Amino acid sequence: MIALDGTLKGFANISLELAGKPLPSRERSEQIATEFLRRAAPDLLVNMKVASVAPHSEPVRITHAGRSETVQITGVKLKARNLADGSWFWVIVGSDEKPMLFERDLQWATPLARRKSEQWLHDRWIKVQLAQQGDKTDRWKLPWTH
Repeated sequence: MIALDGTLKGFANISLELAGKPLPSRERSEQIATEFLRRAAPDLLVNMKVASVAPHSEPVRITHAGRSETVQITGVKLKARNLADGSWFWVIVGSDEKPMLFERDLQWATPLARRKSEQWLHDRWIKVQLAQQGDKTDRWKLPWTH
């Protein structure tokens, strides 16, 4: 997703080909994530405080042979805080040593134990937004789709 000002807000490139393969080390994953940020979101590096670098799973729902199942795609997540505004951001590096997910400008609602910022990478959140907008799907078009 690209913000109106051209800032990369995030992306997901999750593939079943990444499932069940060995992950890069935490050190290598941090190196890959930092290089990605240097190219794609250098403003985040200036005030970055790394909170953790650890394995992270993303559930992916698939239908195979007429049967639905959830597959866990695992990567190594660099989770960091932007000290300039208190928001969170992360990069998840896949088994292919490439960023598979990036999100930024995340705010957390501690009393609710969940995030309070947009969840535009999550299908459930998008469906709720579409329902509230009267299914105005043009609101969700990405710059490269029109």
